[in-house]
Amino acid sequence: LRYFTMGASLCDLDSAGRMLVPPNLKAHAGLEKDIVLVSVINKIEIWDSKKYHQLFDSFSAEDFSSLAKDVMAKNGE
Repeated sequence: LRYFTMGASLCDLDSAGRMLVPPNLKAHAGLEKDIVLVSVINKIEIWDSKKYHQLFDSFSAEDFSSLAKDVMAKNGE
């Protein structure tokens, strides 16, 4: 856990209350202009909007159905 979180950084807010993501993290995530904030159970992910939509455009209806069955089966155990 420490190894994965060692790259964590505190982010300041600007005068308008916006979070300032450090340049090295923006580059690592490939953030450009538009971003998407995604809730993932107990954390928030920041994605470049184009990359986020490309990820879901790559899934077929059958892929999503199969994934949903897997997730629901694990939660019902």
